[in-house]
Amino acid sequence: MNILDGIKSLALKLGSKQDQTYYARGLSLTDDLMQIEALWRDNWIANKVCIKRSEDMVRNWRDIFSNDLKSEQLDEFTKLERRLKLRETLTKALQWSSLYGSVGLLVVTDTINVTSPLQPTERLKRLIILPKWKISPTGQRDDDVFSANFGRYSEYTIIGGTQSVSVHHSRLLIINANDAPLSDNDIWGVSDLEKIIDVLKRFDSASANVGDLILKVKLIFSKSQGYLTRFQLG
Repeated sequence: MNILDGIKSLALKLGSKQDQTYYARGLSLTDDLMQIEALWRDNWIANKVCIKRSEDMVRNWRDIFSNDLKSEQLDEFTKLERRLKLRETLTKALQWSSLYGSVGLLVVTDTINVTSPLQPTERLKRLIILPKWKISPTGQRDDDVFSANFGRYSEYTIIGGTQSVSVHHSRLLIINANDAPLSDNDIWGVSDLEKIIDVLKRFDSASANVGDLILKVKLIFSKSQGYLTRFQLG
């Protein structure tokens, strides 16, 4: 004998059989900029995931030791890191890549010719974090398997407010939170929130349901108290 309670919900997937071992690829959260930024503003768990990962990655900052360099040279290196705000900038870059899937880190030096490869003799001035929608691959894709830039582009265009500028690939570091599947053949990564979005939705739904239940219990209790008072008064 089968007894059915008749409870069905399309949103919660109740009342229908589910194959828990099957995964289907749906719409990409990484490509939904509005939803990602709404999660960043409104969902404290999503916010914490992106911030915590970046902070953990730079918490134990490196100490530099060398038998070949003088202490003055090591001090100069440390001063350069501080001047560039390397640790703070890298933390922010990792945080935004965790949220958006990818960011670019533009290396700005004292040279004017930014379409040429970055040279060791150039003086570093600052590091600029760029969102991926301000970066457009414009050069040829490197298909040389022996190249250090294999699979990426030789040149990128940085889209500014009034003008755009082309830069050599060595002057732009692309930081991905998670690599996209190989079948995508894409240089951009996948947001850390992509894997946990369903869990976040279930948590928010459960929290809202618990809140509703508490409110209903309070209303029932208030009504019960009212009935009890009337009964006592006759």
